[in-house]
Amino acid sequence: MRNTNLIDDLTVLLAAEVAVGEWDMPPSMALLTEGKSGPVSAVPVEFIPAMWEMGRVPDVLGFVAHILTTRDAPSLPAEIPEGQEVVGIALFTESWALVLDGATEEEREEAEAFCANHSVADHPLGAESKTLVAIAVDGGRYAICQTRGNDIPIWMEAGDDAVVGGAVPHALQAVLDAALRN
Repeated sequence: MRNTNLIDDLTVLLAAEVAVGEWDMPPSMALLTEGKSGPVSAVPVEFIPAMWEMGRVPDVLGFVAHILTTRDAPSLPAEIPEGQEVVGIALFTESWALVLDGATEEEREEAEAFCANHSVADHPLGAESKTLVAIAVDGGRYAICQTRGNDIPIWMEAGDDAVVGGAVPHALQAVLDAALRN
């Protein structure tokens, strides 16, 4: 993926997901494609919505990666637009996040202590969020999070300075690797 405008491209994709996909939707996945001169675009990977109810998102992604490594596995997706190449994969998912912009260290510690025993959704600073996690073919990891009713991302991580880790990016990498082998 081109790093020069990648964050802009991913931000547009997340905004489109929020606008078109609306809220309160199951996770969705897309292959990221790019032509020689165009922006990154998303080619949806279709799954039955009930698949996401099988377990935690990383577990479902692990299952998808496993299925893609079996003989006669389906392609993800069946067709890539002409003139485009796969440059990555993206997962759009919803969760709750604490919006701590401008919070003092004491307020941050109180929020952390509260969330150790309660749901983030129950905290006064809890907000629904939609997150886009993208894994690039070149190994780059990107994440953008947007809260409901807020037009600007609350955090972004990208490129060499990113610390986009954890079970979801790891499982998404496995799906990308399996899809590229397929």
